[in-house]
Amino acid sequence: MVAVFLVGAVVALAGIARLPPDHHELFVLETAREMTRSGDWIVPRFEEEVRLTKPPLSYWLTGFTAAVDPTDHGAVEPWHGRMPSVLGGLLLAGLTMFLGFQLFDRSTGVLAGLVLVTTIGFFEYTHSARPEMLYAALCTGGLAAFVSAWRASAPRRRRTASLLMWGAFGLATLAEGPHLPLILLAAFAGFLLSRRRGLRPVLAALRPGGGLLLYLALVLPWWILVTTTLGEGRIAATELAGSRYGVDLGAILDPSFPLAALALVLPWVILVPGAIRVSLRPEEKRDEVHLLLWVFLLGLGALSLASRRHGYHALPLLGAPCLLLAAGSTRVYRRWKRAGCIPAWHLPAMAALACALAAWLAFRPDGDAPADEFPEILAGAVLLLVLAGSLVCGRRLASRGLVSLAGTVLVFAVALVMMEESLHAWSRERLTRARCARVAAGELPPGEEVVSLSDVGSLVWYYSGRHIVRFRHLRELVARLEERPRRSLLAILPESQAKRLPPEVGVRAVRVVGGPTREGPLYLVELRRGR
Repeated sequence: MVAVFLVGAVVALAGIARLPPDHHELFVLETAREMTRSGDWIVPRFEEEVRLTKPPLSYWLTGFTAAVDPTDHGAVEPWHGRMPSVLGGLLLAGLTMFLGFQLFDRSTGVLAGLVLVTTIGFFEYTHSARPEMLYAALCTGGLAAFVSAWRASAPRRRRTASLLMWGAFGLATLAEGPHLPLILLAAFAGFLLSRRRGLRPVLAALRPGGGLLLYLALVLPWWILVTTTLGEGRIAATELAGSRYGVDLGAILDPSFPLAALALVLPWVILVPGAIRVSLRPEEKRDEVHLLLWVFLLGLGALSLASRRHGYHALPLLGAPCLLLAAGSTRVYRRWKRAGCIPAWHLPAMAALACALAAWLAFRPDGDAPADEFPEILAGAVLLLVLAGSLVCGRRLASRGLVSLAGTVLVFAVALVMMEESLHAWSRERLTRARCARVAAGELPPGEEVVSLSDVGSLVWYYSGRHIVRFRHLRELVARLEERPRRSLLAILPESQAKRLPPEVGVRAVRVVGGPTREGPLYLVELRRGR
């Protein structure tokens, strides 16, 4: 267990302070900073505008982390926002091991924890200030509490575990929203009803009466306060009121979301055959396997029908496939141990896995530009490390069964840490945009109004603390100039937009702040109406 937490901490913390924030992280970092400055911890604001797209728990934890950091005085650094994700990731690993101990055995629990802390999902979202990893940990906490309630024989222990489940779901709702807790509750009820023992076991395990009261006690105070402050009309059309929870029945035939969700388990999708075997033919622990299938398949199916769906939405389900992968691998490797050898396909499979990992790191499917400066020598080092680890684990440790797979997992952990520390696990686009923003922030003269036609404007706001007016269209910038014909305006423009400036807009000074980005080089220009 200690080894799992140690590996998870090293993977999660490597490079966490050096990695610049991405555009999505800024929503958490800047909102937490504005809450800290204003003292208003009820209404989230981003760039001085009310932002009601997420509940406030991640903002609160980020602000708290910044407040207890003795090295900063009121600043909110990127690692302040990522620290709740790191702790959430370690909590997720611990809860996954607990579920493995409860549902299977100690070996399965430890292996599931090792697999989880070396997945792409864990690697990426422990390095993000977004609330997804915290949400995953709290939802998995609800699953672990349900398992305790289901397996408890004493009524008092069952009641305590049920209340813990509702408490975890209440905190999860404050982190991201109620959709995953509702899906998990439906999965729990469906699993219990599938055992054909009536409603009594369902009510005994879930205890909806007292549990719902605890849930509302955690969620309602903030909701009432923000509604009272802003008014119901202000909230009705926001995502907090459910505008993002639409259903798209046409997506039922679209395989993109399930595939994106499975990408979170990379590189360990190679273990899927064992998971399928244990799922279709559970020779033992039948109920335990069925529970995990209810959670994973119902969750994946429900999220696939959402009108807005991204692969990371399945992160709260990450523990279930890791447990199934570990359970299947445990069975397979124990069979190999009895045979006294590991099949010949083991090494080629690990080699293919290494190539897949290197390819993912070189061309990450996250919408950013490929990391075209990805060093080939480092990719080769990763490949050689994995091959060497597979050779040692596969040939010399075959008699120890699961030790071979655990050793390969540890080799991948080393590879991930190498990538994180060198920052080559992240796209060049992300690093370039952050560098441009820091340069632009240092070039801004005091007292001048600054506008932006690039997402880099939010990064400049974060690094400089200056108010940046962001426009989506060039015509909005031209309209702003018309409002102030005798005064100049500083603008952060990508090359693609600068070339489209109308002839009546005069450009007085040009400063290249960096690039190239997807939009071309970025300019800091002084604009005036008329030549």
